[in-house]
Amino acid sequence: MSVRNPVLRLGKGLMVNSSYGLRKLRGASVTGRILMYHRVDDVQGDRLVVNPEAFKEQMRWLKRQEIRVVDLDTLISSLEYADENSINQVAITFDDGYEDNHRHAWPILRQFGYPATVFVSAGLIGTDRPIPAERPYATPAKVMTWEQLEEMAKDNITIGSHALTHARLTRIPLERVKQEVAESKRILEERLDCRVDWFCYPSGAYSVDVVKLVQWAGYYGACTVRPGANSARTHRFLLRRTEISGEDILGSFKKKLTGAYDGWHTLVQSMQHWSHRKKRHSAGVNDGA
Repeated sequence: MSVRNPVLRLGKGLMVNSSYGLRKLRGASVTGRILMYHRVDDVQGDRLVVNPEAFKEQMRWLKRQEIRVVDLDTLISSLEYADENSINQVAITFDDGYEDNHRHAWPILRQFGYPATVFVSAGLIGTDRPIPAERPYATPAKVMTWEQLEEMAKDNITIGSHALTHARLTRIPLERVKQEVAESKRILEERLDCRVDWFCYPSGAYSVDVVKLVQWAGYYGACTVRPGANSARTHRFLLRRTEISGEDILGSFKKKLTGAYDGWHTLVQSMQHWSHRKKRHSAGVNDGA
């Protein structure tokens, strides 16, 4: 979240830096953390677009620090079975399946031999339909074609589902939710000839009923946008992630890996959720979330 208010900026800095200092004193390791990216491109003004050089620098730092980059299956199973390899390893995810993931992010991942998971909306692949954006300053961008997805799926990239049309699942009838989560899985598996076990809630929106329908559709687990690391106690369909944005210099990237931003991000999301529900309540709308 970009902070322009000087008082909030000061509060953010104090909160993050004090947390980082305490974690360093305790010698905290990087465990159970899933990194969340969206776009990797040379675009200004959109905080969810990470510059390719910055992305490469982040991957290089992970290599230097001997932090293993593994796929979601490996990360979650190592946590569930208390595997000693769960320490100092992360998983990398991308939301929405933008074309620049194929053009910029994938070659860099290949250079370092890193796997990743890309969450895509099957109904938008290969079309000109824009991905719905609920944030200001979002820059329009193409999504990948089926051919690009197939190429990545055959080379160390796991394809996950981001629902059929990227609909916010807490705002639509449950029958449509059922279709969104099940049809996306079916189409992706048929077109890519591979299993699709992972789901990601569009816009991070979920409810008890939505989670149940994702489980019903046959997925193994699902990612949210809730900040923090995961442990053996984390619900497999409510996995937490760490957002990496275009505003992150290498210093803030390092701090995010330690969890220093978790408290701040939790506070920001709580405030945004409260404000969002208040506005929709005033408008007489019930999200069901």
